[in-house]
Amino acid sequence: AKRFMDGLPPASWGPPAQHEATRSALPEQERIEVAETLATVFSGRADYNAYLQTLRSTLDWINASVLCAGRAIGALGFCMGGSLVGLLAAADARLRAGVIFYGWPPPAEHRLNIGCPLLGCYGAEDETGLTAHVPEFAASLLRLGVRFTHVVYPGAPHAFFNDTRISYRVDAAR
Repeated sequence: AKRFMDGLPPASWGPPAQHEATRSALPEQERIEVAETLATVFSGRADYNAYLQTLRSTLDWINASVLCAGRAIGALGFCMGGSLVGLLAAADARLRAGVIFYGWPPPAEHRLNIGCPLLGCYGAEDETGLTAHVPEFAASLLRLGVRFTHVVYPGAPHAFFNDTRISYRVDAAR
């Protein structure tokens, strides 16, 4: 799916129906797998919770490292990784700060446990539809007393920070 998406211009992202013409050139099995993967990822319904144990184990490892030496730990993630940062902030109080680059907000029931400040960076032209969820996410965190600063960059699509893709926007990334 990543290889497929890397070959598309950002305007072709979003609802899976927009990918139809490009997918039709793929072999049948690959076309099916790419369609299923993209439908899950772009719906915001991917089972990110399956990754939480790995992330919490990573926090264990970092905390035990002499390099950490009791210092605060933060996490930064892009796209799916951004979604995972939000979930980790809700799942583990050891996380002291999180930065979410164009990631889906964690479900409302998970937000109650967020105890660290978060920064969110989103593109105004994000074709996945996730930027539309940011105002509600921000309002819910405000009600919970969680510090959440978010920026929506004008003219920036999804993955605007990735300088290896056509979606890269130097002004927003800087």
